[in-house]
Amino acid sequence: MTQATNGLITKTPTSVSAIGGTATINADGSVTFSGCTAIGFNGIFDGSTRYYLINADVLGVTAGDTVHFYYRNAGVADGNVNYKYQVLNVSSTSVSGSRSTSSNRQYAGRMTNFSGANSGFALYLYDGAVDGQQKRSISKVASGVSGANINDYANHYNLTSNADGIHFYSISNTFSGTITVFAFNQ
Repeated sequence: MTQATNGLITKTPTSVSAIGGTATINADGSVTFSGCTAIGFNGIFDGSTRYYLINADVLGVTAGDTVHFYYRNAGVADGNVNYKYQVLNVSSTSVSGSRSTSSNRQYAGRMTNFSGANSGFALYLYDGAVDGQQKRSISKVASGVSGANINDYANHYNLTSNADGIHFYSISNTFSGTITVFAFNQ
Protein backbone atom coordinates (compact mmCIF):
# COMPACT_ATOMS: atom_id res chain seq x y z
CA MET A 1 0.00 0.00 0.00
CA THR A 2 1.16 3.50 -0.80
CA GLN A 3 -0.12 6.74 0.69
CA ALA A 4 -2.37 8.90 -1.47
CA THR A 5 -3.82 12.34 -0.84
CA ASN A 6 -6.91 13.13 1.22
CA GLY A 7 -6.67 10.18 3.60
CA LEU A 8 -6.84 7.54 0.89
CA ILE A 9 -4.50 4.56 0.62
CA THR A 10 -3.86 3.04 -2.80
CA LYS A 11 -4.55 -0.71 -2.70
CA THR A 12 -2.21 -2.44 -5.13
CA PRO A 13 -3.62 -5.79 -6.28
CA THR A 14 -1.48 -8.85 -5.63
CA SER A 15 -2.24 -9.88 -9.22
CA VAL A 16 -4.60 -9.08 -12.11
CA SER A 17 -6.14 -11.26 -14.77
CA ALA A 18 -7.11 -9.83 -18.15
CA ILE A 19 -9.48 -11.64 -20.49
CA GLY A 20 -9.31 -10.80 -24.18
CA GLY A 21 -6.58 -8.20 -23.70
CA THR A 22 -3.67 -7.13 -21.54
CA ALA A 23 -3.30 -5.59 -18.07
CA THR A 24 -0.35 -4.11 -16.17
CA ILE A 25 -0.01 -3.18 -12.50
CA ASN A 26 1.71 0.22 -12.45
CA ALA A 27 4.23 1.47 -9.87
CA ASP A 28 1.56 3.73 -8.29
CA GLY A 29 -0.78 0.73 -7.73
CA SER A 30 -3.18 1.56 -10.56
CA VAL A 31 -3.93 -1.00 -13.27
CA THR A 32 -3.81 -0.09 -16.97
CA PHE A 33 -5.62 -2.45 -19.33
CA SER A 34 -6.35 -2.64 -23.04
CA GLY A 35 -8.82 -4.55 -25.23
CA CYS A 36 -10.33 -6.52 -22.34
CA THR A 37 -13.74 -8.09 -22.08
CA ALA A 38 -13.00 -8.64 -18.37
CA ILE A 39 -10.39 -7.75 -15.79
CA GLY A 40 -9.95 -9.26 -12.33
CA PHE A 41 -8.19 -7.75 -9.31
CA ASN A 42 -6.91 -10.14 -6.63
CA GLY A 43 -5.83 -9.39 -3.07
CA ILE A 44 -7.29 -5.90 -2.62
CA PHE A 45 -9.78 -6.61 0.22
CA ASP A 46 -7.58 -7.78 3.08
CA GLY A 47 -9.73 -7.05 6.13
CA SER A 48 -7.72 -3.96 7.08
CA THR A 49 -10.41 -1.41 6.18
CA ARG A 50 -14.16 -1.21 5.59
CA TYR A 51 -14.53 1.50 2.94
CA TYR A 52 -13.18 1.65 -0.61
CA LEU A 53 -13.30 3.90 -3.65
CA ILE A 54 -12.71 2.26 -7.02
CA ASN A 55 -12.10 4.83 -9.74
CA ALA A 56 -12.24 3.84 -13.41
CA ASP A 57 -11.11 6.04 -16.28
CA VAL A 58 -12.16 4.24 -19.44
CA LEU A 59 -10.40 5.47 -22.56
CA GLY A 60 -11.78 3.18 -25.20
CA VAL A 61 -14.93 1.13 -25.55
CA THR A 62 -15.88 -0.71 -28.72
CA ALA A 63 -19.55 0.23 -28.21
CA GLY A 64 -21.79 1.55 -25.45
CA ASP A 65 -22.17 -1.12 -22.76
CA THR A 66 -22.69 -1.56 -19.05
CA VAL A 67 -19.74 -2.78 -17.01
CA HIS A 68 -20.75 -5.31 -14.38
CA PHE A 69 -18.78 -6.82 -11.53
CA TYR A 70 -18.72 -9.65 -9.07
CA TYR A 71 -16.40 -10.58 -6.25
CA ARG A 72 -13.40 -12.92 -6.32
CA ASN A 73 -11.92 -15.10 -3.61
CA ALA A 74 -8.46 -16.62 -4.02
CA GLY A 75 -8.59 -15.75 -7.75
CA VAL A 76 -11.96 -17.44 -8.35
CA ALA A 77 -14.91 -15.26 -9.37
CA ASP A 78 -18.25 -15.69 -7.57
CA GLY A 79 -20.63 -15.55 -10.53
CA ASN A 80 -23.38 -17.35 -8.61
CA VAL A 81 -26.77 -15.88 -7.73
CA ASN A 82 -25.52 -14.04 -4.64
CA TYR A 83 -26.24 -10.43 -5.60
CA LYS A 84 -29.02 -7.86 -5.40
CA TYR A 85 -29.12 -4.51 -7.20
CA GLN A 86 -31.24 -1.42 -7.79
CA VAL A 87 -30.70 0.79 -10.89
CA LEU A 88 -31.85 4.35 -11.59
CA ASN A 89 -31.28 5.80 -15.08
CA VAL A 90 -31.94 9.42 -16.07
CA SER A 91 -31.59 10.33 -19.75
CA SER A 92 -32.85 13.61 -21.18
CA THR A 93 -36.38 13.82 -19.72
CA SER A 94 -36.82 10.08 -19.11
CA VAL A 95 -36.35 8.32 -15.79
CA SER A 96 -36.36 4.55 -15.46
CA GLY A 97 -35.37 1.97 -12.90
CA SER A 98 -34.97 -1.75 -12.33
CA ARG A 99 -33.99 -4.15 -9.58
CA SER A 100 -33.14 -7.76 -8.92
CA THR A 101 -33.12 -9.72 -5.67
CA SER A 102 -31.34 -12.71 -7.19
CA SER A 103 -28.64 -11.92 -9.74
CA ASN A 104 -25.26 -13.26 -10.82
CA ARG A 105 -23.77 -9.75 -11.15
CA GLN A 106 -23.75 -6.18 -9.90
CA TYR A 107 -23.50 -2.87 -11.77
CA ALA A 108 -20.37 -0.72 -11.88
CA GLY A 109 -21.02 1.76 -14.70
CA ARG A 110 -22.27 2.56 -18.17
CA MET A 111 -19.42 2.84 -20.67
CA THR A 112 -19.75 4.88 -23.84
CA ASN A 113 -18.04 5.37 -27.16
CA PHE A 114 -18.87 8.85 -28.39
CA SER A 115 -16.52 11.14 -30.31
CA GLY A 116 -13.48 9.56 -28.64
CA ALA A 117 -14.37 11.02 -25.24
CA ASN A 118 -13.47 9.32 -21.98
CA SER A 119 -16.01 7.67 -19.73
CA GLY A 120 -15.78 6.03 -16.36
CA PHE A 121 -17.32 5.39 -12.99
CA ALA A 122 -16.70 5.73 -9.28
CA LEU A 123 -17.68 2.72 -7.16
CA TYR A 124 -17.99 3.27 -3.39
CA LEU A 125 -17.82 0.00 -1.49
CA TYR A 126 -18.43 -1.04 2.12
CA ASP A 127 -16.64 -4.30 2.98
CA GLY A 128 -19.04 -5.71 5.56
CA ALA A 129 -17.05 -8.95 5.78
CA VAL A 130 -14.70 -7.09 8.14
CA ASP A 131 -17.64 -7.00 10.60
CA GLY A 132 -19.21 -10.35 9.62
CA GLN A 133 -21.74 -8.54 7.40
CA GLN A 134 -22.36 -8.39 3.66
CA LYS A 135 -20.65 -6.14 1.12
CA ARG A 136 -22.63 -3.17 -0.18
CA SER A 137 -21.77 -0.62 -2.84
CA ILE A 138 -23.03 2.31 -4.85
CA SER A 139 -21.77 3.47 -8.22
CA LYS A 140 -22.16 6.90 -9.77
CA VAL A 141 -21.85 7.56 -13.50
CA ALA A 142 -22.41 10.63 -15.64
CA SER A 143 -21.86 9.83 -19.29
CA GLY A 144 -22.66 11.06 -22.78
CA VAL A 145 -24.91 8.22 -23.89
CA SER A 146 -27.73 9.93 -25.86
CA GLY A 147 -26.79 13.28 -24.40
CA ALA A 148 -26.30 13.78 -20.69
CA ASN A 149 -27.01 10.53 -18.90
CA ILE A 150 -26.93 9.83 -15.15
CA ASN A 151 -26.82 6.30 -13.76
CA ASP A 152 -27.03 5.35 -10.08
CA TYR A 153 -26.46 1.75 -9.03
CA ALA A 154 -26.96 0.29 -5.55
CA ASN A 155 -25.57 -3.22 -4.98
CA HIS A 156 -25.69 -5.82 -2.23
CA TYR A 157 -23.70 -9.06 -1.90
CA ASN A 158 -25.76 -11.70 -0.08
CA LEU A 159 -22.83 -13.58 1.46
CA THR A 160 -20.60 -12.67 4.40
CA SER A 161 -17.62 -14.55 2.95
CA ASN A 162 -14.42 -12.57 2.86
CA ALA A 163 -13.94 -12.06 -0.88
CA ASP A 164 -10.48 -10.62 -1.51
CA GLY A 165 -10.90 -9.32 -5.06
CA ILE A 166 -13.23 -7.93 -7.69
CA HIS A 167 -13.91 -8.84 -11.33
CA PHE A 168 -15.17 -6.24 -13.87
CA TYR A 169 -16.59 -7.34 -17.21
CA SER A 170 -18.50 -6.17 -20.27
CA ILE A 171 -21.25 -8.42 -21.58
CA SER A 172 -20.44 -8.00 -25.28
CA ASN A 173 -17.67 -5.43 -25.84
CA THR A 174 -14.06 -4.65 -25.02
CA PHE A 175 -12.82 -1.74 -22.94
CA SER A 176 -9.48 -0.11 -22.12
CA GLY A 177 -8.31 2.35 -19.49
CA THR A 178 -7.04 2.63 -15.93
CA ILE A 179 -8.63 1.48 -12.67
CA THR A 180 -7.30 2.47 -9.25
CA VAL A 181 -8.52 1.01 -5.95
CA PHE A 182 -8.31 3.20 -2.87
CA ALA A 183 -9.07 2.32 0.75
CA PHE A 184 -10.28 5.05 3.10
CA ASN A 185 -7.60 5.53 5.73
CA GLN A 186 -9.32 5.21 9.12
